[in-house]
Amino acid sequence: MEIKELIEKGESQDLEFKESLKLKEEIGETVSAFSNYNDGVVLVGVSDGGEQIGVDIGGNTLEELANHIKRNTDPQIFPAVKILEVGEKKVVMIEVRESQ
Repeated sequence: MEIKELIEKGESQDLEFKESLKLKEEIGETVSAFSNYNDGVVLVGVSDGGEQIGVDIGGNTLEELANHIKRNTDPQIFPAVKILEVGEKKVVMIEVRESQ
């Protein structure tokens, strides 16, 4: 499924939107919930209403985010984190698999 289709689908029990990378605690909580319940996707740079706001990506932004998630989850979660282009904006996609 393409990123635009995913956003148009709206938030659900396996899709969550976060507006900013500054919401690391909230992002971590959502990732943890997805890993405990079911697979899920967190899109950072998208408002609750589905507006693509985009995020600023620095040199080690993704590494810092992934490390924050690993450090603050027990057992540790290693999500797939990638940058997607939505028009002129960048959105971070965090894919979480259900843990054993």
